[in-house]
Amino acid sequence: MELTKRIFLALIAVTALFYFYNKLQDDPLDNITTSIQTEELPLAFIEFYKRFHSDSIYQLNHIRFPLAGQIYDDQNGPLDKRWLKSNWKQHTQPSNNHDMYETTYEVFHNIIEENIRTRSLPFSMSRRFAKMDTAYYLIYYKEMGPS
Repeated sequence: MELTKRIFLALIAVTALFYFYNKLQDDPLDNITTSIQTEELPLAFIEFYKRFHSDSIYQLNHIRFPLAGQIYDDQNGPLDKRWLKSNWKQHTQPSNNHDMYETTYEVFHNIIEENIRTRSLPFSMSRRFAKMDTAYYLIYYKEMGPS
């Protein structure tokens, strides 16, 4: 009986390790449609989003500079900001740590707003992408800061 319990517990442990290993291997962009609030994201946007985060030249060419947005200053709170091409820092793939962050998308005609919030602290960031002609562009960026 004791051997059966040990074998059963070992199988549970191996299964849990396998599950968490696979979760770490997941590409967060493959699961982009899992937390949409209003409607499904267009396939063209998902393809754009993947390329936007993996190709720095493509990213720079798909941002409407000067890019409007906000930063948070410890002394003054939220401040309006305009990013220029010369001082832009590339945005890389968003985190797939669903325990720390919650990502939601809202679709308004040709504009898609992405909101990323930390689960443990009241911090968030947001970006807006707009479809112009046949391509998407980043048109607004609020840096991570207090919500």
